[in-house]
Amino acid sequence: MSTTKGQMIERIRRILSGGFPSTRDRVQDAEIEKHMESAMNRLLKAEMFNVTYNMDGDSIPQGVMIATYGDLTAVGTSGQPSFLVKIPVTPQYLPDGMGVFRVNAKLSPTNDFIPVPPGQINILTGSGESSTMITQRIGYTWEGAYVRIWQTANATNLAALYEMQLCVVNLATLQSNGVLPLTPDLEEAVIDAVVKAYVGETRTIRDESFQASPETFIK
Repeated sequence: MSTTKGQMIERIRRILSGGFPSTRDRVQDAEIEKHMESAMNRLLKAEMFNVTYNMDGDSIPQGVMIATYGDLTAVGTSGQPSFLVKIPVTPQYLPDGMGVFRVNAKLSPTNDFIPVPPGQINILTGSGESSTMITQRIGYTWEGAYVRIWQTANATNLAALYEMQLCVVNLATLQSNGVLPLTPDLEEAVIDAVVKAYVGETRTIRDESFQASPETFIK
């Protein structure tokens, strides 16, 4: 189940307060959010989308980040003309399928695969210069929750790991009920990083002179 920004903030507050977050906690949501944003940007190697793009009235919305996801595994059967790699989180739906911004094998980070529009692979492989390009480089097509890699499946490429760069919403512009672009493992890594940011601080999250009562707990 996907986690929202508000749910993660509440979970972190519960951890920091020993299970009973209060309205009198010294660490407030805005401060936790800043630590979350820093941890996410570091873990996802996030960068702002700075490409000017406008075609047929479509444009890239403000607040889009490019995030990198690695160690993605393949699914397929040896001998088939293609195989699949699951997209780790839901990317932004942008013009020309640019939500899936880049795909490559982890061991070949500079050898980007070529995006191929749905239903076009047979046309491209049989047409002059496009045919030469697609045979010299690997193509991929975004198909729902997966990308299809247009390379004959074999033991080597099915065992390989892959990387994707996806266009996702910037945490700074994400609403409290917005879903975070994180896999379960990355969620735990972000929470761990935020909690560790407070370890060793001389202050405590709760004012020790305040005796917490049930009506001040955050439900």
